[in-house]
Amino acid sequence: MATSCLTLASCGDDDDEQGNENTKKCYIDTDGRHVDFKYAYLSIDEPSYSGGLYEYELEFSNIDYFYYTKKQEEIIGKKVSFAVISFVSPKKYDINSLPEGDFPFQAYYSSKKDDYYYDCEININCVKNSDGSDYCEQYYEADWNKGYQSSDLIISKTSDGLYKIEIKNLNLEAAQPGEFDIEQNKERKTTGSFYFEGRFEDISSLDFD
Repeated sequence: MATSCLTLASCGDDDDEQGNENTKKCYIDTDGRHVDFKYAYLSIDEPSYSGGLYEYELEFSNIDYFYYTKKQEEIIGKKVSFAVISFVSPKKYDINSLPEGDFPFQAYYSSKKDDYYYDCEININCVKNSDGSDYCEQYYEADWNKGYQSSDLIISKTSDGLYKIEIKNLNLEAAQPGEFDIEQNKERKTTGSFYFEGRFEDISSLDFD
């Protein structure tokens, strides 16, 4: 996930200038860190790719993805922080009609045919080096162990039409500093919270492979 998010390939024509920030407020608090995000994106996978359910990824970043699809050389050496929240549904939504309500955390392999979220990944101060290698100061992902599930993903809309998304209690596993993956028996448990208020940009047409 981390490597692909630092290597972007555009499937369409984008402007050469950085776009407008689309968040009113967005941050994550964990491990004594407070990290702000400026941009919010939505991507959708069709059921044929995700076991008969639509798969949605809500992505939050301190950089503008669209700008760097055409200016990839400028990302070299830049510190990038981002979070990805994944949820699934038997229903198809679009960028203006996301479901509202409280959605429980379930393991990814759940056969439940309903709306739920299954993961939250957080990458803090990741850097792509000029030799093509990547480094991440700290990587976290949702704790899937029984008894450590995070609280509900809460989606609502404000009176002025902005999306409001919260996870009030995130139970996370932290990787070893500098690593992108959680190594079994070396992970560290920690907690956090997430908050977003703003609008999304649809990046379903972008290729992150």
